[in-house]
Amino acid sequence: MHSRASGPGSPFSIARAGGRMTRRILVVQHSHNEGPAALAAFLDALDIGWTLCRLDRGEPLPDPLAGWRAVALLGGTMSAYDDSVPFLAAELRFIERLLGADQPVLGICLGAQLLARVLGARVEAMPVREIGWHPVRMSPQAAALLSRETAAAGVPHVFQWHGDAFELPAGSQRLFMGDVCPEQGFHVGTRTIAVQFHPEVDEPTLRQWVRAEAAWLARQRGQPQVQAGEEILGEAVARLAALRPLSEALYRAWLDLPPRGH
Repeated sequence: MHSRASGPGSPFSIARAGGRMTRRILVVQHSHNEGPAALAAFLDALDIGWTLCRLDRGEPLPDPLAGWRAVALLGGTMSAYDDSVPFLAAELRFIERLLGADQPVLGICLGAQLLARVLGARVEAMPVREIGWHPVRMSPQAAALLSRETAAAGVPHVFQWHGDAFELPAGSQRLFMGDVCPEQGFHVGTRTIAVQFHPEVDEPTLRQWVRAEAAWLARQRGQPQVQAGEEILGEAVARLAALRPLSEALYRAWLDLPPRGH
């Protein structure tokens, strides 16, 4: 595991401001090209220490109840229902323990699907993949969870890259809805938030994904739910700027931070 300002795997660190001991965020990475990106930048800007666990490199998960402030589960190329994935059984048990203790968890794409599976909801392949900048709608529950300014601004186009979808888990609150993939996010417990889309993407990440899948994307031309690579990148600067307030509002709700500017 890789930490900022503390020993590997430690849930505690010394803050730069004031030298006080603070609890850290655990970030779980599943695939080599799906790192924390803009989420890491957000945490660093607020001097919030975080530890990265690389499941894709065979690193073991730490004790989920060791004192982490919160946990983020990133996306990945595997499926939440593929029990042949080497680390999946251990991660499902890990998530069960987090939810049982009402630990704040942020699930992104695959991370959201894993949360849904542990909560007893169906996760399955979609008839079509959803890739690129797509609109989603915000529920009244999402508007109540996020800052007043974020809710008033509405939801920009968000970035999607997935071929699986989850049903809404029993006992959770729907946050976002879409047309291609109806369930786009939910909230459960005190501060566990799951989103199907990618609030954490930045421009280098988008370029890496588009470059890696350029041949496949070219074969999908004409499919309305799969955006062309050049369109994804051509819209990136403006779309990322519009997405940032929503992304940061989600992070603040997950971490119980005051709205930006307060």
